[in-house]
Amino acid sequence: MNYNLNPAFARLTINIAPNWLLALIFTCMGILACLCLLVAPIPAWWKLLIACVMATLTIYAILEHALLRLPRSIKQLAFRQQQWVMTDAKAVKHHVKLQGSSFVSAYFSVINLTVEGERFTRSILIIPSRVDADAFRRLRIILRWHKDISHENLEHN
Repeated sequence: MNYNLNPAFARLTINIAPNWLLALIFTCMGILACLCLLVAPIPAWWKLLIACVMATLTIYAILEHALLRLPRSIKQLAFRQQQWVMTDAKAVKHHVKLQGSSFVSAYFSVINLTVEGERFTRSILIIPSRVDADAFRRLRIILRWHKDISHENLEHN
């Protein structure tokens, strides 16, 4: 089956903005994880070590995903001519492949991408306050359309 998107939807560029709400959510999650350690039946020095690791990972997540301050932070995502292209904080463009594990809903989307030549998946958490409302709506439509095609191709192969 041949799918064609409306030309208005076939091209999309999303500029991802830093978001303090997302930073607050990550901070609360990190604090709650550290508080859970208080009731864990392990020695105090283990609790301190694990809390330091959790704090470091929380700060890293805030800097990379919420505030977009690290070189690996994804600042732009574009869909053109059936291809996904992402731009990182160093303004380097990467051709990426959309993973089937991406999640789309009306309130947020988690986009999992694999960069050509890289081993690990990179994720983008997009909430409506990070991007233009029309661009977010169009992104959700393209992601749902893209998922339908991927599933159909798997069924016929």
